[in-house]
This record gives sequence, structure tokens and C-alpha cells, in this order.
Amino acid sequence: MCGFIGAISNSIIDDSKFQEADKFLECRGPDDHKWMEKKLNKKKNLLFSFHRLSIIDLSENASQPMSSNKYESEIMFNGEIYNYPSLRKEIEKSGEQFTTSHSDTETLLLGFSLKGKSFVNELEGQFSIAFVNSKNNTLTLFRDRLGQKPMYYSINKDGIVFSSNFKSILSYKKNLNLDIEQMTNFIELGIVPSPNTLDKDIFKLCPGELIEISLDDFTILEQYRYWQIEDFIDNKNFDEKEFFKLFHSAVKKRLISDVPVASLLSGGIDSTSILKSLTEINDEPVNTYSINNTDQKYDESYWSFLASKTFNSNHMFEIIDGNNLQINPVEVIKSFDEPYADPSIFPSNLVYRTISNNYKVAISGDGGDELIGGYEKIHQSINKGFISSKLIFILKKLIPSFFGTANNLEKFSNSPIGQYKSLTIDNRLLNVLSLNSQNTFENFLIKEDIPILKKLLIADYKFYLSELMMHKVDRTSMANSVEIRSPFLDHKLVEYVISSNLSFFEKSNPKKILKNYLKEDFDDEFLERKKMGFVFDLESWIFGNKDMILSEIDTINYLQIQKVKKLFKYKSRINSIRILKLFTLSVLINEYKSITD
Repeated sequence: MCGFIGAISNSIIDDSKFQEADKFLECRGPDDHKWMEKKLNKKKNLLFSFHRLSIIDLSENASQPMSSNKYESEIMFNGEIYNYPSLRKEIEKSGEQFTTSHSDTETLLLGFSLKGKSFVNELEGQFSIAFVNSKNNTLTLFRDRLGQKPMYYSINKDGIVFSSNFKSILSYKKNLNLDIEQMTNFIELGIVPSPNTLDKDIFKLCPGELIEISLDDFTILEQYRYWQIEDFIDNKNFDEKEFFKLFHSAVKKRLISDVPVASLLSGGIDSTSILKSLTEINDEPVNTYSINNTDQKYDESYWSFLASKTFNSNHMFEIIDGNNLQINPVEVIKSFDEPYADPSIFPSNLVYRTISNNYKVAISGDGGDELIGGYEKIHQSINKGFISSKLIFILKKLIPSFFGTANNLEKFSNSPIGQYKSLTIDNRLLNVLSLNSQNTFENFLIKEDIPILKKLLIADYKFYLSELMMHKVDRTSMANSVEIRSPFLDHKLVEYVISSNLSFFEKSNPKKILKNYLKEDFDDEFLERKKMGFVFDLESWIFGNKDMILSEIDTINYLQIQKVKKLFKYKSRINSIRILKLFTLSVLINEYKSITD
């Protein structure tokens, strides 16, 4: 797992400006740093910089940027390709010789050199890739199917700059072209959805997208989604044996590493299922890691210790309390190059900070809820209420928007989509601020006539997981130089579930399929307990720092401070999250301005 920036231009590339932009990538790859500077076809100037977190093939030969003199190609790649050994064998059968012992990067370099951009369809893993082919004078950028790894770019008639980091490109281009429409989107959605950013000149690849650019005139030759989840919609019979075959395969693939791998263990259903699978795969005890909390309301140590004891893992843990938590919310916010305002970023940052003391790679249960419909919002939304959506709309108008999202009222609605939206986005915050919705959330709701459960699962993948969850996991882990691998995000597993009739799903028994997998090892007390989560006391921090927060928000002319102040009148959890959202936006925009001054 790494970070990179590249610039290709008709003009001489300013080294000092490039170095300044490059600094934002250091945390993503502290083990090695390498530059490449050259002329392409004796005309274009190329400057690449790569920061490496060494996990596969730790030798210097496997460092990046990597070139092939034979094929006149270059590559930079952030992520992991779990099936690279089999791909490498296929390439070797064609007569190609590798210069590294087992580099996944060289597998990509030769694979794209030989097969072209369609080679991306053979990849299994998480990745963002930049590939230069000097023979046909093109640059192709790729992003993985579910958006686990980021890719940003800015292009004009003089050249292109691309990076793993938004701030790097912003620093390089040295001016902020603020997109007001995307600010509104963030306030409603909690994220700036792909392909947009808060800068009108900077874009990010969508999940499962590639873009091919001519290096003759820097025009886009092709841009398309090579993978979309809706392409796999079907109603095939669900086979539990096939599901677990794919699940175990996904777990096993994520063990490939030349450094020790740990498995994050909360003692919940998802992480415990992964631990059981790892134990069945491995002859050696699994390394597990957990965070224990001295606050009993949030402490799950009993369950993580029970899971560890059951499967005889090598368990490590970190104890936290109010004295050693030491979360600096402003610094955590700044570790996100794009705004994201869920309070879970604070404990997530802490988890990855502590695990980085012992491991570079950790396996997580991210994506489990999306895969099997585990979220409470899914179960609530498909339990249709008895009040018409039109009447709900009228009743909501009677409740002041600064009181909250009104989703307690929405749960009585006979519209599953209405319920789901009220639990996913916050358009009533726009009412507080007198802003108009851009209605971009509708883009994530597919129009096909399919069962509502599958429609909501797909919306979770297209919006919540790809746009929000993966953004959080990548930024909080890479801020601490840790690679996170998630078996539940294996695209073959996702494709299988979406192509099935979802017969495994029970409204009254969330995650039944994984509970059945674990029931021979644990009793009902373990399997049926409510999820505790790991919660940062956001309300106390927000309402205890009112003056500082309002002062920061007041610097953004787009937000009317008198309207923002209304949110402080009703000191609820939802209003603390709303204020965090506005504070996050203000902090990052001010940082963007300082970067471009």
C-alpha cells in the first residue's frame, strides 16, 4: 500500500512545486521513496514520485516507479493484487522473463504492456494504477471495482497531474477553484461524490473506472466503467456452500504478504467469522488485535477475548480510557484530504494508530454489513409503515429542521426508499442553512424493477460503502501507514450475492448466515447480543468547544453563521454530527487556501 504523484507536461515541470505537493503522500509509504524523471518520445516531460509501504517483495528491485525498456512502459500502483502469483505464471508461460522474484508491481507492468487496458478485468484486489505506454503515447488510470483506493487527476491542454491524494494536486496547481455545488452536496450527503471534488479542476475516478489519455494533446480517448455492481443483478438460487467457498477463498487471498498480518477482532459477528475462517485455513495460530475500552458502555473485550480463546489466536490488545485517548479532532480531520464527517473517524484513527506499532497489514470485517444486509437501516426500511409518504412529508414540515432528521417519524412511512434516505442522508440540514439540494443521491438508486431489498443493498454499495466507508478506511489507515484488507469486499463474493435471490436474508434475524457458521462455537448470548460499537463522545467535544467551532465556520462566507447557531440550541447527537460536518468543511477549505497561497 503506497501513495504516488505524477505529472506529464509540455512544459518543464517545476521541481520545487512538485516536491511541495509530494509531501502530502509521505504517510502513505514511509519505507521507501523514489523519483523518476524523463522525456517521453523526446517531447513530453515526465516526473513521478512514489512512497512505498513495503509488503510484497521487499527488495529494492520491486520499488516504484517501475519501467520496462522492452515495452517502453512505466507504472505506479497503490494497493494489493491478491491473484498476482497466478497472473505471473500465465505471463511466464508466454515466454516473458521477470527481473524481480515475486513483485506484484512487475506483474502489472508486464500484464498491461502485453494485454493492454483489458488486463484490469483479470485483477483481484484493491488498487489505483497509473500506466504509461510510450509506444502509443497514452496514460491510463485505473481504480478498483469498489473504490477502496483513491485516484485523483487534473488535466488541461498543457498536461496532466494525477495522485493518490487530492491535496497533492491542489498544491501542485496552486489555485483553489472552489465548487459551491459540491459544498452543498457534502452538507447533504456527507461526502463529495465521484467524480467531483471541492475543486472544479480536480476529479477522482469513480469506483471501477478507467480513463485513457492521449499524451499527444492531453485529450481523453476513453473513459468508462469496466465494472458496475448492477451488471450482476440476477435471481439465481443462493447456495450457502458456494457462498462460503468464495468467502474462504477471499480470506485466504488476503494473507499473501512478506510481513506479518493481523486480524482486527472486535468479537462481533463479522470479525469473528473471519477469524474462524483464518483458523481453518492456517496451520499456525492467527494474530489478532483489539482495542479494549475502560468505559463499560463501549468495551467489548470480553467478547474479543472469548473469540480469541475459542480459536486459540495470538491476541494483542490496547487499553484505552479517557486519559490516553488523546484524539485531536482537528488533526484527524486534516488527515482527510477530502471532507468526511462521520464521528467514527476518530476511533478508527486511534485503532490504526495503535496497530501500526506492531503491524503493517490488518484484515478487517469492512463490507460485511453491506454484503448480507446487516445494517439496521436496511431492516428498518423494508419494514413498511402504515402512513403514506405524502402525509409524512407534511408532518415533517411541522417539525423544525434544527431538531433533527425526523427519521423517527419516517420509520412509519410506507415508502422504503423514503425511510432509507432519511437514515442515510440529511437534506433537512439544507433547510436549516437555506440551501437547495442538488438531488445527487438519486444517482445511487438504480431504476431497475427489482426487489426492494436488493435495491437498497446496491444503494449501500454504490453510495455508503464506495463513497463513504472506503474513503474513511483508506484515509484513517494510511494516515498511520497501515494496509487494511477486507475479505467481504472481494468482488467475486459481491457478484455472487447480487446475482442471487438473497434467500439467506431474514428480517427478524440479521446476519443469520454468519451466525449459523459460528453457532457450533458460541452460544446465543454471543451471537444475538447488540453491537456496541466504538464511540467518540462527540457531543461533549462539539458543545464544549462552541466558540472555537463557530469562529472556524464563520470564516466560510458560504455558510450563514446565524443559521448555524440554531444547531447549538438543541444539543442532540444528530446536531453534533451536523456541526461536525460544517466544521470539517470549514477546516479543510481553510487548509486548501493555505496550500494554494
